[in-house]
Amino acid sequence: MKVAQEISNRREIIDAFNHIGSVYRNKGDLDKALPYMEKSLALYDENVEREALGIPIIDQVLGNVFELFIAKKDFDQARLYYQRFELLPISGKRHEFSLHLFKAQLLKTSKRAYNRGKAEKILKQLVEEGAYDIELYYTAFINLCDLLLFELGITNDLEVLGELQSYITQLLDIAEKNRSYPFLAELYLLQARLSLVTLDIKEARRFLTQAQQIAERFGLNRLAKNISGEHEELVKQLNVWEKLKESNAPLSERMKLAHIEDQMEGMLRNRMLLTARIIEEKISVHEERKICLVCKGEVERFNVFICPKCNTIYCENCARALTDLENICWSCNVPIDPSKAIKPYYKDKGINDLSKADIKTPKK
Repeated sequence: MKVAQEISNRREIIDAFNHIGSVYRNKGDLDKALPYMEKSLALYDENVEREALGIPIIDQVLGNVFELFIAKKDFDQARLYYQRFELLPISGKRHEFSLHLFKAQLLKTSKRAYNRGKAEKILKQLVEEGAYDIELYYTAFINLCDLLLFELGITNDLEVLGELQSYITQLLDIAEKNRSYPFLAELYLLQARLSLVTLDIKEARRFLTQAQQIAERFGLNRLAKNISGEHEELVKQLNVWEKLKESNAPLSERMKLAHIEDQMEGMLRNRMLLTARIIEEKISVHEERKICLVCKGEVERFNVFICPKCNTIYCENCARALTDLENICWSCNVPIDPSKAIKPYYKDKGINDLSKADIKTPKK
């Protein structure tokens, strides 16, 4: 910003204000973000040589302001910026993807089921298209999952739950490939909550363990602490969940107890989760990389446990965590520590066997 102002480079000044606003938005400080974004837009509008600045810069500024008002839940203001964005010439695939995504986000806020259905259709088309921008792609996925969760709460339909889990499985794969570790940990936490909804307590504890191992491995201390608290809370509420299973409580009641809506709200708001972890490894080819099954991190030579039966690889910390949880390999159920008792994992189908639901698997 300082350099751009010294040399009177209007484009860089506009860009700097926009990026400062984006940083505050990503940190969750929406009130601090807004003045910077509005200043960026005002400078663009004051410039008599707008064509020299180019379409992509106003594309980014308007897109960021739109997303900011969506996060603030000021949908009337968001709609005004969308209408201006809609008037811009299409400047590429990213712009076109954004245009459809913004439209879906507005339709999603409607109270009418018809409009939410249109939003769902658009979002499904976007996630099937593929990623032109990983942050936008994640945003489309999360909004789609949020819509399906809303539908699940209304309908109590297992088919919707199966469809939701299919999309989350795709997201897990994409997040792992892009080294988006904060997002990966949050997704496993979401999987744990969904397992609670289907009353599979053992599976929920597995996902919580995996989420916590990822958070601890990659220094996500606040997230690791939150996940640890979730695990402790689950242990305290085991009797409550058992009673829900016995009473065949509706999905909506279980979703409320699992706090799924609260987490989804946080994922929609916390844009720092959506940023891929760009490191040198990402652009290098590693033919001999050894990846831990649990935390998805690369395993060092002297910090590894290899299952003697199936050769599944675990880092030392994750092997220790699994020993405390079940003491079995997640691939073949062989004891990790032969000197200790095992707690075999059998999937608890409970009263909601998703294998019996007519689940339509989305295209990859």
